[in-house]
Amino acid sequence: MKIACSKSEYDASRELTSKTEYVNNGINMKKMDKLLTNGSVVKSKKLRIVTLGRTADKKTKVFTKIATALPNDKFVWIDDGNMRDSLTDNNITITGWLDRKLAIKEMENSDGFLLTSHYEGRPMSLLETMYIEKVCVVSSVIGNRDVINGRNGFLCKNIDEYIVA
Repeated sequence: MKIACSKSEYDASRELTSKTEYVNNGINMKKMDKLLTNGSVVKSKKLRIVTLGRTADKKTKVFTKIATALPNDKFVWIDDGNMRDSLTDNNITITGWLDRKLAIKEMENSDGFLLTSHYEGRPMSLLETMYIEKVCVVSSVIGNRDVINGRNGFLCKNIDEYIVA
């Protein structure tokens, strides 16, 4: 039995097996409210864009291309992974692993959220960032498409779409 966490992941799984069900991921708003510090973004000409998740080959390549194309903005990668050393641009900071409260605080203190995954189920980091009311710029892949509809964020298919978003 396969349990999918979004409708599009369910549809993709059904192509492989009929033994598939889905339950949408969600967030506990009461717990989120307790974690929020009502942090504020310091207004500057530089945007502060965050992402959250393990550094992985495909994600880091796209992330680096975006950061390189926008050298006047600040990019923060929350978490760690084996591709950490490939994120070398001067405008990229890697926090390493943070506990949930500190990660949420980083997200609160940002201007927007960037998610460059090549696959998602139904990403908790995206749901939490939307709850914090940050601009979300994400890859147009399964999972993300179940959450972002073009009015509540940006779905991107290539580097150029990320950059203009």
